[in-house]
Amino acid sequence: MRILWLLFYFLVFLLTQTVPSFANESLIESLQKNMLDLQKTVHALQGTVNNQNQLIQTQGSQIAFLQNQIKKEGVTLEPRPAAPAPAPPQAGLANWNPEVGVIGDVVTHLTEDTEDAEGKDSIAVRELELVFGQYVDPYSRFDTAVVLNDALEAQNVEIEQAYLTRYGLPLNFRAQIGKIRPKIGKANLIDRHALDLVTEPLVLSNFFGEEGWKTSGVRLQNFIPNPWEIPLEITGEVLNGRGAPSFADKARRPAFNVHLKSFFELSDTKSLELGNTALFGTDNLDGAMQEKGNDRYSTHIYGFDATYLDLMDGVKRLKLQSELYFQDRNFRNPVSIDSNGDGAVDEFIGDLDEHPWGFYALLDYKLSPRWSGGIRFDFLKPLDSVAFTGAIPTSATRFGTDHTWEISPYLTLHQSEFALFRLQYSHTQNAQGITDDQIYLQARFQIGVDRHGLQ
Repeated sequence: MRILWLLFYFLVFLLTQTVPSFANESLIESLQKNMLDLQKTVHALQGTVNNQNQLIQTQGSQIAFLQNQIKKEGVTLEPRPAAPAPAPPQAGLANWNPEVGVIGDVVTHLTEDTEDAEGKDSIAVRELELVFGQYVDPYSRFDTAVVLNDALEAQNVEIEQAYLTRYGLPLNFRAQIGKIRPKIGKANLIDRHALDLVTEPLVLSNFFGEEGWKTSGVRLQNFIPNPWEIPLEITGEVLNGRGAPSFADKARRPAFNVHLKSFFELSDTKSLELGNTALFGTDNLDGAMQEKGNDRYSTHIYGFDATYLDLMDGVKRLKLQSELYFQDRNFRNPVSIDSNGDGAVDEFIGDLDEHPWGFYALLDYKLSPRWSGGIRFDFLKPLDSVAFTGAIPTSATRFGTDHTWEISPYLTLHQSEFALFRLQYSHTQNAQGITDDQIYLQARFQIGVDRHGLQ
């Protein structure tokens, strides 16, 4: 701005020096008018520059945040801001032009499993995701993702996520409301097309659903001050307690989730992220209460996740990641089955497992800018389950001490940041004693932006 004012005064000086001494009053008035016009222009430019500086600062913090995420390659802990970063100002028709993205995920699947011949060997558009997002005002942003698929069993359209993010709350809190992916570990936060493998970890799909858990709720996030100056993020969520196999189809009470995450810089190239999850909801095995909805918080899920990242020489990269989940389920054991629904007990199956658990361990190695590969090992003690007709238990699945394990090596070709191809092999030994070998070929492509996963 000093430069603009100097130019202004220099211009005034030139004008006054070029006016001849015999200038008449009309010429002087004309010069004064020009000077006033120039002063108004300078003030307008000053306001524009101030607005641009504010926008640059805001975008600079966002760029630094994104660069930090890219550097960490999947470590999504946000740096604690000195103050809540406001949304960049939007004016006029800008609010009518949201950020748009389209992501396609095509998967070919070959399997030895002959239990269901139809649909096991297939090629289909597993997901076509439409992403929209934009700042609503200087205080909030709205993001949504709508997913279509070409599944052979049932083609459908789903609102995968749709939430409002509110910045600038007291004490630097950030809030989100809408349909979200609950903050449970690492894999549940990631859309399936963005996973390191084609398939979800077994413990995630068994406890929370084939594609992870997506439900409506409210989330609050903040960083906890501590004398060690360690980034320590705490997240609290109140969730619609349905839509996951671990919980009831009918629930009179919401589910509650608390997640704690910390991040450690071990060196210039090495980092470690640790997380803990405590999730409380209602089980789906409460018999007569099914008609009105179960109101007991009888399902407790505890989780631990760890991600180690070594950026090596800036091109090669090593990632080690693991998640462990354990459940404490308070059932009304033992369970009896009335398969005919006539009130008579047909089968007495005894106690169901109240402590299912599972984990996965992932090694992902980036060989070059275009090639990466790795392996994942899964172990699962599956959920026992009971099916109801009305309030009557009519069938049950009980695994006893049997468990499922799987090993999955994979290789990925990163054609660019917008397209990749992945080959995966999985060998599975499930809890029913059935062995299966599967091959997946995935093609993923993207146009536009995909920001709704940054939650």
